[in-house]
Amino acid sequence: MTRRRARAAVRAVVGLGLCCASCTATVTGSPSAVALPKTEVVVANPFTAAGEPAADVTVVEQAVGSCQDSNLASGNPQARRCFTEDSSVLDPCFLPAGRLAERALCLSDPTAGEAVELRVTDDSALPPGEHSYDGDPWFLELVNGLECQLLGGATVVFQGLRMNYACGPDRYLYGSPDRQQDTWTIRYGSEAPAELTSVPVRTAWF
Repeated sequence: MTRRRARAAVRAVVGLGLCCASCTATVTGSPSAVALPKTEVVVANPFTAAGEPAADVTVVEQAVGSCQDSNLASGNPQARRCFTEDSSVLDPCFLPAGRLAERALCLSDPTAGEAVELRVTDDSALPPGEHSYDGDPWFLELVNGLECQLLGGATVVFQGLRMNYACGPDRYLYGSPDRQQDTWTIRYGSEAPAELTSVPVRTAWF
């Protein structure tokens, strides 16, 4: 399965006036300006309208557990933080919209097309509200190809910015995305950086 096909299964592109896959922004100040895509805003949804796993989502593991409101994808009313019977923590997991909370699909990387299927024994989340984009996205894909997941719990702070995302060994993003331009940016550095650099965001997942 290619990642491009996998993405199609779990995304719903949001028209917020913030994103357009075919639009570009231009970075100036260099001899040859570089065109950058507008940041695409995506609401993760690994289910079909019938409440079944989307065609390009592969269930790689099954588990049983209980769920509550998600810590990482708190702006998505279908997102949950779930606890399996063997004490594993899965966040975010997603319930199919408009259906009983009997099954969830848990994603660690929305571009990979792989999910843990959870049989939900209890759902103590608050009643669902509207999607909110005020908080941080739970997953970012950068223009340079790095994929970064929001970190929970305590992390380090550098120049007043929390280490918010992990992108691989000693690769981190600090603070929240800057949404002032069509192409969002965020600060990038190591675990103990001498300085931070600004990098553009291709896709933000909520």
